[in-house]
Amino acid sequence: MNDKLVIREFVRNLLSQKGDLAAFSDTEQLIARGRLQSIDTLEVVVFLEEKYGINFGEMGFDQNQVESIDNILALIDGKPGWVFLKVRRTARKQPLRNSQKVDCADSLEDFHSNSWHCSLL
Repeated sequence: MNDKLVIREFVRNLLSQKGDLAAFSDTEQLIARGRLQSIDTLEVVVFLEEKYGINFGEMGFDQNQVESIDNILALIDGKPGWVFLKVRRTARKQPLRNSQKVDCADSLEDFHSNSWHCSLL
């Protein structure tokens, strides 16, 4: 399941728990419109930390980051800071013993061009 569907399903479940079964768009500001409350925002933050490894403690929190599906997806796609990658040689198909820390600002093209395959843990 792609990230957009995962996020939409999570938000849809939050809304349905409150009896809100109305449709919503990817751009709808769910918090500003009152469809999500502060406790719901906290659940979204915990979900993003657990599912996508986003560390709001390091990067700080701005309500706008989780205001809409599109904003959440932008946050996931461009999460700043460090991420842990599982790195293996594509040619051998053997995983390395340790994960390698890579700065998100660095391009992963070097890994792919040197027969490395990277994936988020």
